[in-house]
Amino acid sequence: MWIRTLTLSLALGTGLVAGPALAGLHAPEEAIETSTAEVILPRSLGGALLTKPCAVCQPITVRLESDTRLLIGEQEVSLAEFNQFLSSGGPYGLTIFYDKKSFVMNRIAVSAQFRRK
Repeated sequence: MWIRTLTLSLALGTGLVAGPALAGLHAPEEAIETSTAEVILPRSLGGALLTKPCAVCQPITVRLESDTRLLIGEQEVSLAEFNQFLSSGGPYGLTIFYDKKSFVMNRIAVSAQFRRK
């Protein structure tokens, strides 16, 4: 009987201690899943994109900065390569990850295969 009481006490104590620690682990970024047919991405650094994260959400503006990672498939590319690839075809699936506080795009991922020439 005392083992069950001890186990229950430890479980409750762990929950009380871990609760505040886990509260600070909220993701610092959000993601918008869309298509290149649905948005016009900025073509230069400092450019912005006005979009709605969901159908009932308020519009937000996210910015493209020099530290934004640009991915085509799993390949990281330069802004010039990214723009050239998008202008050569599509539409492609697109995920935009942005910082919830600064509204700066952390990375833009295009669902496609990229081959450097």
